Amino acid sequence: MYLIASISICLFLAVVLLTNNTDSLPKKILGIWLLFSAYYNWGIYLWAEHLENQYPSIIVSGFSMPLLFGPFLFWYVKFQTSDIGFTKKEFWHLTPYLLISLSYISYFFQPFEHRANSLIASNEGLLFRNLVRATCIYFTIPLYFGWCALKIFRFQRSLKNNFSNADKIHFNWILFLMAGILVIWAVVVITQNEELVTKAIAVFLILLGYFGITQVDVFSKRTPQSTLVEEPKVKYVNSGLDDTELVRLHKLLIEILQTEKPYLNPELTLQNLASTINIPVHHLSQVINEKEQKNFYDLINEWRIQEFLREVKNEKNKNYTLIAIAYDCGFNSKASFNRNFKKYTGKTPTEYLTDAQ
Repeated sequence: MYLIASISICLFLAVVLLTNNTDSLPKKILGIWLLFSAYYNWGIYLWAEHLENQYPSIIVSGFSMPLLFGPFLFWYVKFQTSDIGFTKKEFWHLTPYLLISLSYISYFFQPFEHRANSLIASNEGLLFRNLVRATCIYFTIPLYFGWCALKIFRFQRSLKNNFSNADKIHFNWILFLMAGILVIWAVVVITQNEELVTKAIAVFLILLGYFGITQVDVFSKRTPQSTLVEEPKVKYVNSGLDDTELVRLHKLLIEILQTEKPYLNPELTLQNLASTINIPVHHLSQVINEKEQKNFYDLINEWRIQEFLREVKNEKNKNYTLIAIAYDCGFNSKASFNRNFKKYTGKTPTEYLTDAQ
């Protein structure tokens, strides 16, 4: 029964993701992955219902699909945490799946009756191929999970250097899901209970599909190459900016912040601001880090707090709530506003305004 539920939910979530009007590459990847997963679970269902003598080709064609599990998870994480586009070189991740699938090609050219009998009897040739397939699956999934975890950790370290509102950008849910499936995976390797991992993967995919739908898209548009800036291990040794140029760019930054108020945009990123000033992203990052002695996130939210303190004194805003004014100043959540306000002033908004009266 759980397989029917899993197939139905995977198909439903895939339709939702693939028919979404946004140009979200990660959501499209997740939708395609769920379609493959539904097909794989269908094969498992046919096998569980002892229908292998009627649908042997469907069952065998799904044998290699767990090898897509790692690549699709990797692609989802990669394109959620970077603004690059999908290129042809990404297809090399499909190599294990394609090689194992090719090893089963001869099976599909056998007469139907022979295919059914071969699957039921699990003859020696099929057993060997299944052993190779299982070995590849047991090896690749932990490898890809570790790879994905590393990309997520690196991305989370770079958040405050690139985004002015980072509260809704998080992937801890993926890390928890991966940790859970790895524990089950370890149990399966020890006990050889493949049914357990099939159920676990079904639950994993359903949760991944659900959270994938609700996950905020980090990058609304894709550019030819990633422009995320990470904290350098050695500070800007080869940046090419001298002190005179740093001072000039810092002055330009302050002028833009004062006149154009880009911080009022709740989705402002380092790349957006660099485009406004018309300087390279890494140069802007250096200016902020060295001249302001803070990261991009703290700089922008300090300007938002200053704007809030000006606007809250404005007579025209006396009928608005504090959080409504905060939203107008560029904040996108109450928690973010309160946290940044206390960090900047040392008090809560209510305490600060009460003391100011």
